[in-house]
Formats: sequence, C-alpha cells, structure tokens
Amino acid sequence: MNVRSKTLSDVTRPDANLHIQCSFHCANKSIVDVKRVDRWYRIHLWDAHMSRLGKHLRCSKCLGRPEHIKVTHQMPNGPRWGPQNDKIGS
Repeated sequence: MNVRSKTLSDVTRPDANLHIQCSFHCANKSIVDVKRVDRWYRIHLWDAHMSRLGKHLRCSKCLGRPEHIKVTHQMPNGPRWGPQNDKIGS
C-alpha cells in the first residue's frame, strides 16, 4: 500500500487504479477503477482511509476480505461494480 496515500481521494487520478488481492486460499487478484471505488465509498459515507478499505470489500470468488490493496498503473480487469450513472435506483 502506498504509505503517502492516506485516503482514496489522495490516489484518485487518471492513471491510478487499485490492485486488490484476496486473503483466502483462492488467491484471486483484481485491478479495479479507483474512481469508481472512491465514488462508491462517498455515496455510502464509508471511511475511505487506505488502511480500512478492506472492511467493505469482498472477493468475488470466495467472499473473503482482501489481504493486500495497493495503487497500480495497470488497467482495470475486475468486475464492473458501483453506480453506473448518477440516477438514483439505476
């Protein structure tokens, strides 16, 4: 995890994404769009501190909590999640 980055807002920039790795035996890894994660956390009013992100994240395969979350410049390959537009209930 980037020690200089304290919150999702600190790392939300065009070239950044999150590399998330599951903590359980499935070893699932995913790159997700940091802007979508930041938006999702803001909508829910969740604590977006980098050290606490795993509290609201689950593995899409085994439902485990992530073990490692770090900032990366790789393109997203993870599931598309979170709000798709600004409409409520969409």
